[in-house]
Amino acid sequence: MIALIFLLFITPSIARDLDGRYAQSQLHQWFQQLYNKNGVNCCAEADGVRVRDAEWTTGPNGYRVRLCDGQRKCDWYDVPPEAVLDTKNRAGDAMVWRQWLDGKPKILCFLAGAGA
Repeated sequence: MIALIFLLFITPSIARDLDGRYAQSQLHQWFQQLYNKNGVNCCAEADGVRVRDAEWTTGPNGYRVRLCDGQRKCDWYDVPPEAVLDTKNRAGDAMVWRQWLDGKPKILCFLAGAGA
């Protein structure tokens, strides 16, 4: 039972909708219209995952987010300024869209939590 609860907390929430299961979501169209400052569509290029409040922070150099690779090795990474989305967060929780390249994340988009 404890293992099941643990899996529920570590399973990422996917914003990209490859198989259409979220096509009827009220936020589907909004997610599809998110682009970073370089013009990259967040959902078309990477999986979006929810980030709990304890896994992201802001400071004098911008945002930082704690990400874990497939082996559950976790570390803090700086969010590039061009990845920060300047839009109201309709999803509520902070989200990050990232790809793993050579064992390191490439952060394409970051959306701070609604309370930020």
